[in-house]
Amino acid sequence: MQLAVRYSVVIGVLLWSIVHKATAQWYEVTYRPSGVRYQVLQHGPFEVIFQEGRLLEAQRLAVLLEMHYDSVRAQVGVQRAFRVPVILNDYRDRGNGWVSPLPYRQEIDAARLRGLTLAPTARSWLDAVGPHELVHAAHAEINAGMGIGGLLRWIGPDWSRLLNLSTPPGFAEGIAVHYESQFEGGAGRLHFPFFAMEFRAAMASRQPWRLAQLLEAPAYTWPFDRHYKGGGHLYAYLQENGHADFFGRSARWFHRMPLTGFGVAFWYGTRTFPATLGRQFRERTRAQLQAELKARGPFTAVEIIRSAPGLILRRPYWLDARTLVVYAQGYRTRPGYYQIDVETGQMVRLRAFTATEDYRYALVPDRKALLVARYVPDVLLSGRLTAEVYRLALDGHIEQLTRGGRVYAPVPAPDGSIWALQNVGSHNQWVRIKPDGRVEPLLAFDAVFFLQLAPSPTGDRVAVLLHQQGRQGLFEARIGAGGRFLLRPWLAFRQGAIYDVSWSEDGRWLLFTADPDSVPNLYALEIATGRVLRLTNVPFGALEPTLSPDGRWLAFIHYQHERYELVRIPFAPEGALEVPSAWLEPFALVDARLEGTVSPHLASEIRPYRSWRYLMRPRLAYPIFALAQKDAEGYGRGLGWGGGLGLAGTDPLKRWAYQVQGFYRQDRLWGDFWLAYGGLPFRPGLYLYDLPSTALVRRPDGSLWRVGRERRGAALVANLPVLFESNVYNSWALLTLLGRYEYERLFAHTQPRSPALLTDTRWMLEPIVTLSFRLQQNWRDLMPNQGMSWTTRALWDLKRSRLPVRQAYMSRLYLYVPWFAWANVSLRLDVGLLWQNRGGIYTLTTFLPRGEEDAYLERGLFGRAGLLSTMPLWFVDNGLVLLPIYLEALYLYGFAETLQPLRGPSSEPMFSLGGGIGVQSRLFSYVRVDLRWGAAYRVREGRWQTVWR
Repeated sequence: MQLAVRYSVVIGVLLWSIVHKATAQWYEVTYRPSGVRYQVLQHGPFEVIFQEGRLLEAQRLAVLLEMHYDSVRAQVGVQRAFRVPVILNDYRDRGNGWVSPLPYRQEIDAARLRGLTLAPTARSWLDAVGPHELVHAAHAEINAGMGIGGLLRWIGPDWSRLLNLSTPPGFAEGIAVHYESQFEGGAGRLHFPFFAMEFRAAMASRQPWRLAQLLEAPAYTWPFDRHYKGGGHLYAYLQENGHADFFGRSARWFHRMPLTGFGVAFWYGTRTFPATLGRQFRERTRAQLQAELKARGPFTAVEIIRSAPGLILRRPYWLDARTLVVYAQGYRTRPGYYQIDVETGQMVRLRAFTATEDYRYALVPDRKALLVARYVPDVLLSGRLTAEVYRLALDGHIEQLTRGGRVYAPVPAPDGSIWALQNVGSHNQWVRIKPDGRVEPLLAFDAVFFLQLAPSPTGDRVAVLLHQQGRQGLFEARIGAGGRFLLRPWLAFRQGAIYDVSWSEDGRWLLFTADPDSVPNLYALEIATGRVLRLTNVPFGALEPTLSPDGRWLAFIHYQHERYELVRIPFAPEGALEVPSAWLEPFALVDARLEGTVSPHLASEIRPYRSWRYLMRPRLAYPIFALAQKDAEGYGRGLGWGGGLGLAGTDPLKRWAYQVQGFYRQDRLWGDFWLAYGGLPFRPGLYLYDLPSTALVRRPDGSLWRVGRERRGAALVANLPVLFESNVYNSWALLTLLGRYEYERLFAHTQPRSPALLTDTRWMLEPIVTLSFRLQQNWRDLMPNQGMSWTTRALWDLKRSRLPVRQAYMSRLYLYVPWFAWANVSLRLDVGLLWQNRGGIYTLTTFLPRGEEDAYLERGLFGRAGLLSTMPLWFVDNGLVLLPIYLEALYLYGFAETLQPLRGPSSEPMFSLGGGIGVQSRLFSYVRVDLRWGAAYRVREGRWQTVWR
């Protein structure tokens, strides 16, 4: 789940630091692909807003959510009934689900999430994601009455929901994972061996996860979904050890008094000091794991081919008797396909390339190319992700085979064509990719999800791994008369599931991963006899087996803490244990049309989606309050007291967003209005304003005098993002054009209705262009390790009535050098130009060399150059629960910068160099802070200056 949580907003609300200008836009628009239309299905407390063509999934989702509604409320502790919009999208091939408080809604992708994230015991994707997200929606609705949260709910319910969802992510995910794991039939991720695998390995390691690591999302440490695993197991532990009510108690305390921090709320909820609770959990879990591992030993001895912390290797295939190809990514490894020498472990990159989350690809028969798949984003950055298939030659040459296909998991078919799987809503179908790139459906069943196609080397059959209604196993497909597939049940376990399938070179053995005893291990099916043999016994998990061409070695992925390592063992079926027949139970496909049967009256409740229905009622109403300004400098008092009201709103799809503010100050009414629309590629926004401030002016006698200033005008902005490349390397452009008309009036601020001291009008244009070319950043890089970024902007006063026109141009070019990428050390070179016809047009803090921020640049042309390097010292990824701070990384940085006047009034060049230490951290779980302390040597003056950037 992705929570759209911005805790800084909460802090701002709690302190009522609302000022009399639109410094914060509470709602932003979402840019969905053009041509995507939505309809609305009203069912009980749920308003399902679904993309056209997904009516069946919308109906099933509505019934499913209604079925879980009461039990979710009871689990979370929500007394009152609540209503929530639920958006069902079908323009992304990578599935996801999340809850957002701004505005309050659930949002779910129809496409199923693949790989090892979704438990196979879930009946379907909607069964897995719908109730999970409903728990988060209920969590957002907690109302403890008196307190800060109760006050916020009167002002705007979304603010109260934002506060509730601002707890550490592991706290929120823990209850959702636990709830989904209470379903009948053992569904849910707490019963999923691959979900527990990474948790068990971490808790059995030398440095088991501490309490803060269980609750907080990691920034630099694998697994990056640690808070799901840690939060889920911590919640289960507390439920089983006398803390059944801890969630409700903690959530209600935090709702009432968030400024005490979540640690105090958690202490109150569990009735145990957090450090004590964390130690008890670690000791209990570690003792249980050690006893379990001792009872399950001895373990299979493996020969490690390649392993390193944070190195994730997946899907090995043999190219020859000595070489494997894998998909790899890691802390210091660019994602892509690599060759690995099994004797030396040396890795050679074939091509940097992204992959779908199941990492399914295949070798062509001659072993000279791979059939691979990845998600291709929309050119206009609309959020659309389309799965496409490519042919990747071993020399690195790539050829895209489909466009708009929504296909993945490709394999070479026996007839020389290519088979793949294609998304169709929340399910998929078996398809053929034609030479011209078109996709031809071959086989589909209602409520069946194909996971993998594995044609036999002999070409007489296909091993089909599929999922239906909580069962996952193998089927055998043969081609019958007329090209029709004859599908029959082949192999499945009574408990547990089968995941990966591969054939031996001679077609005698079918190798696969399964978890009938709750630990993923490798198995083999002997085709001639039907015997099923267990090949490994590993402590945490083994997956993705592949047999060498000569049949001597079995290579596979072996999980150890913080790494998926590549290992091999001798293939010795004669010494393997045969699986008892009682463990096996193939299943037949059922008529899944009965699943999720819905009432006929649901169809009559459907209406087109209309944004205006939701915009008439604001979502937030907030007070505006400003203190009187004192005469601190002796130039006269500033503005007096001010107060008013602000309103903000949007629709659930976030097509429109607006904000209007009005306040009374200095004996008159002021205000502004902001409006944005997300239905056009160039993303327009409109801002109207009439706002007061003060300014210092010089009298004829030379003294300074504080006067009032009124600025009234209109601004129109348009942004056009364009994506050129997004495949490990990223190239994109953002084009922005801002036009403004402004009337400015100076007046005696104690008498704003008196005649103006000075008036001026201007028409202004400000274009901004940002270009990025082949930027790349590995998991533990603090800056990109390769690529180029260029930003240029200009400001032109096209016309001005009285004051001199302003004209300025500023450009910065950053070049990232990969010389030390192997150590996550980043190196950035930059050059810049500034031209201005007078001083003070742009804020130049970051343009000036470090240590010279107090310098003032008059008119003229200036050039700058700089070098910045960052070197990580420690990826902490740990924090404190009682104090709301989480440390991500500690690093050193060094710099050298210079600024040279090129044309204009004479001024001295500036040069500084130095370095310091930086720390990346999070406050209150969501406010990211990068603090730096350093010293700059100002060469011109020969002295050191403390710097904070």
